[in-house]
Amino acid sequence: NPYYVYGGLQDNGSWGGPSSTLNRIGVSNEDWVRIGGGDGFYTQVDPEDNNTIYAESQNGRLYRFDVKSGESKSIRPEPNDEKERYRFNWNSPILISPHDPKTIYYGGNKLFKSKDRGETWEATIDLTTQQDREKLPLMGVLPDRDTLSRHDGIAYYGDITTVSESPLKEGLIYAGTDDGNLQVSRDGGKNWKNVISKVPRMPKYTYVTRVVASRFKEGTAYATFDGHRNDDFKAYVFMTTDYGESWKNISSNLPKGGIVNVIREHHRNP
Repeated sequence: NPYYVYGGLQDNGSWGGPSSTLNRIGVSNEDWVRIGGGDGFYTQVDPEDNNTIYAESQNGRLYRFDVKSGESKSIRPEPNDEKERYRFNWNSPILISPHDPKTIYYGGNKLFKSKDRGETWEATIDLTTQQDREKLPLMGVLPDRDTLSRHDGIAYYGDITTVSESPLKEGLIYAGTDDGNLQVSRDGGKNWKNVISKVPRMPKYTYVTRVVASRFKEGTAYATFDGHRNDDFKAYVFMTTDYGESWKNISSNLPKGGIVNVIREHHRNP
């Protein structure tokens, strides 16, 4: 049966289109719908209402799009305190809860949770290391005002890069950050435990590229890391079976010259 596919394109927004069509010439440009602008990244489709699409672009811009009406609404979390500033990754992760389609999670320096499709938000504590990147060396040297290309492509540092909620246990949430924290909450985000120290021989501040909660065993999850920003091109893939209390390196024979950005659990054979 035909279905719709949604995704983001660099510098070309976010789009959705059919997998097939009754038109004998096939899918054409006019079959595609633009659902967001800017640099398109993550998209999520409401499992109860496939006309409701979430799309985002750079620096945390988040929108809820209605396919039928063409209406787009900005739902990015904003602080109540005008002195506070939230930080968002260039491509901030968004996740619809597998337990309640009205509940969505969005990653910044805090994890934001909405129970009403983005109309209102709750914020966790800051889940990052909260360090000042101006004090971090670049190629062994501290940056100054004369440093060329300083922070190019990274508007903010210290933010969430990946989020996963267990399909088996509501409120069991994993979150990874660009500055090397790996956080676990077992009560819906009220309390968190940073388990990065449980990951054996993981260099400090290594970017967490993906964390995925298992659909087969409640305490099992997988995590991948990217160290190339620190001239580390090893493949880092880990697995936990005890809610993050210990991690096993399952990188096995993956080539050392390639980093790992994504991991997925097989839907029938874990």
